[in-house]
Amino acid sequence: MRMFRALWCAMAALLLSSGSHAQTFGWSCQPKCIDAGVNWSGGRHYLFKGNQYVRYTGEDADDYYPRPIAGSWSGFPAAWSAGINAAVDWGNGKAYFFSGREYLRFDIAADKADGGYPRPIAGNWNGFAATWSSGIDAAVKWSAGKVYFFRGSEYLRFDVTTEKVDEGFPRPIAGNWPGFPHDWSSGIDAAVNWGDGTIYFFRGDRYVRYDVTPDGKFGYTGARSVPGNWTVFAEPPRVDLNETYVTVPVTARGLGGQVHGGPMILTFYRPKGAGPFPAVIYSHGRRPYNREFPMRRRESEIAEAWLRRGFSFFIATRLGYGGTGLDPDVEENGGCAKAQYEPGARAAVEQAVAAVTYARTLPFVDRNRIILAGNSTGGLAMMVAAGTPMPEGVLGAVNYAGGAGGGVLGVGHPCNEPDLRALMVKYGHTARLPMLWLYASDDAFWGPALPRLWYADFVKAGGKAEFQEIENGGHGHDVVSHPEVWGPAVDAFLARLGLRPAAARR
Repeated sequence: MRMFRALWCAMAALLLSSGSHAQTFGWSCQPKCIDAGVNWSGGRHYLFKGNQYVRYTGEDADDYYPRPIAGSWSGFPAAWSAGINAAVDWGNGKAYFFSGREYLRFDIAADKADGGYPRPIAGNWNGFAATWSSGIDAAVKWSAGKVYFFRGSEYLRFDVTTEKVDEGFPRPIAGNWPGFPHDWSSGIDAAVNWGDGTIYFFRGDRYVRYDVTPDGKFGYTGARSVPGNWTVFAEPPRVDLNETYVTVPVTARGLGGQVHGGPMILTFYRPKGAGPFPAVIYSHGRRPYNREFPMRRRESEIAEAWLRRGFSFFIATRLGYGGTGLDPDVEENGGCAKAQYEPGARAAVEQAVAAVTYARTLPFVDRNRIILAGNSTGGLAMMVAAGTPMPEGVLGAVNYAGGAGGGVLGVGHPCNEPDLRALMVKYGHTARLPMLWLYASDDAFWGPALPRLWYADFVKAGGKAEFQEIENGGHGHDVVSHPEVWGPAVDAFLARLGLRPAAARR
């Protein structure tokens, strides 16, 4: 974990030192995208890069990845936590991993390396030339009991049954792998059999797909870009949405009233033209674990929905998330049983205010027509924002599925729910901003009844809000990602505020 934190800190430092850019962050493809890949059981696949790995199920990276190699692969030597060179599923419940001059055998069912490993490559792989003992670049299981190994500009074929290299190998890559770009003749970075007849080869920021039949015949596609096609890698910026970001110094008070400061990452999008455009300042939700990813919050699809309505869209990566730094966790609530939600919500509001203040300095923003919006814990922050003094020009707030403490005790039972209700009452008393509350009747955290109870408390205390329930659309807690269901209610709310949305533009 320390090594992972070191890598994360280096990535964060790069992000925070780089000023204003139009880009996003995932795994970088510099100098290459992939170190190794391996097919696993249960339709899973693992890709490795540096001291991290990611698990794919099907075509998409699973949630809460990447993770550090350290502490996650039982039996790996400590030195291997820095990275591996190659991996291959042997097809018999075992997989082989290679790092430098060594290799180990991993038992997939037992989820640990076999005893007696690692071992040197030299003397243990029948038919490997002496030069191959210093390491390999890639390995992949083919059909018909064959495994291909790659090193530099050469490759060899290994017979799983006879446990030796086939005659006539190694051979040059050049001229023997149709579909490989010309510059791939000097070597590849990684290969992985996806277990469905598809094999992927990687070099730099490109990949080639082979479709292999059981008898070993194959077809192939031309080289394609890894970013944009593999979900763990950084996608290109949304140039069509004029995406960019800046870092903004902020302070926020956490649990116990302690003040924390640091750079908030503010990503923003704007419609085409000079403006000025009204602006929406959006506050993201919270996962208490894996807060380091994504490095920069984007929500480009939500942004696009607001841009279609003629708004610019701002989203802050708040302190304690992504590239802003993980320690301290400014929004820590003290644990489920005694959760205190006001400090974290207030910290989110303080950063939303900083985003408003920055946005009002931009020439394309109409400084007198600004809306706040937030999802989940960001939606809870909107309730607090409604009862907190705001900069001039903030006209209202939209709460998408707001709340906190869900997912632990079951649907409709957030941690220390009385504290949430007390918060609704407190900020309902001081509320000045009109609000729109949007919840799905099948919310996966709050259920159908609790949001209405919160709303009643807030309005009875003096809050100005409208409640819209999305009926059983299968959207759960993710209403915000479905503008087709929230669009009409938001458009009507904006119109009542005198902000006539350009909703007809598609």
